[in-house]
Amino acid sequence: MIANLYNTFTFIASLIVLCCLSLFSSICHSQATAPDWMEQTLYQGDRGILELRVADLNSDQQNDLLVMNIFTHHLYWLENTGHNQFKQHSISEKGDPSSFQLIDIDIDGLLDIVSSNEEGLYLHLHKSNHTFEEILIDSDGRNCWSITTLDIDQDNDLDIVAVTKQTGIIYLFRNTNGNFNKETLLTDTPGVISLGNHDLDKDGTPDLIINSSEIKDVFALNPKTGAQNIICNNSYSNYSHLCDLNSDGWIDVMCAPTNEQV
Repeated sequence: MIANLYNTFTFIASLIVLCCLSLFSSICHSQATAPDWMEQTLYQGDRGILELRVADLNSDQQNDLLVMNIFTHHLYWLENTGHNQFKQHSISEKGDPSSFQLIDIDIDGLLDIVSSNEEGLYLHLHKSNHTFEEILIDSDGRNCWSITTLDIDQDNDLDIVAVTKQTGIIYLFRNTNGNFNKETLLTDTPGVISLGNHDLDKDGTPDLIINSSEIKDVFALNPKTGAQNIICNNSYSNYSHLCDLNSDGWIDVMCAPTNEQV
């Protein structure tokens, strides 16, 4: 009888402990998924910030900021020195900057920068002392709204694709041992401000995903063959996002058209 009572009380005590642990876990999970947000000013610069990216440029385990300002005509590196303090470095001071990309173009472990402004398309080569050597890739790459990098010819170096906002020409700058040769992919694509790339059909060649507010269709372009595949009809979409939305192993394209649909 005493043994049975002991077993019963032990079982009840175990249930109480489990319930308490479950309640405590729920409270902690609820608190963990509902953080408080506190606004902080990390950098007080001039008006006209066109683009912002985050990366650890100098490999000190602290994320830095890259800021492009269209009014001051600067591309800045804001070096994170700790405790939300940033030291400003000027990478480029050319007029009418329009876009930039971070990429390790020479595969040396240091992030380089490809940028466009009113004078052309530039490579800012990251040196070991964390300075940048500015190299003009091509003056026809001036005022590009969008830049993307991909290895089109599978030669283990990154090529550059950029579209100019004045002419609507999409250029390929093919990388051959650090030298860039210009090729024209498309000549009549006005209003393109967003380029993406992914091997959508898994044929080994990355496709370009092209969005324009002046062209009604979002389409994929095979840069090797020139073949075009319409993804989204009559959307006049400025931007698209690539993701495997239904987890089936194939990348989906989400368009942001002007007709209030996604």
